[in-house]
Amino acid sequence: MSDSVGVMDGGDWIFVIVEDRAKFDKIAVKETDHGKTEAGHCLSKSVEQHGTRVIFQHWIEFHMPQERSAA
Repeated sequence: MSDSVGVMDGGDWIFVIVEDRAKFDKIAVKETDHGKTEAGHCLSKSVEQHGTRVIFQHWIEFHMPQERSAA
């Protein structure tokens, strides 16, 4: 996985995937640890301004959908 940006339908949520943990840690916003799920283990930070939310995610561990169904 590499850094990427995606926009939810409607354009008011923007997801930024940050591959490098050190770069993710430099974002000066409180971190939320979502724990381990079947999709993997994700950390996130988010900011909202003028009705638009930007969500930064760092995946410690990530499982592709085909990997999940094989387990």
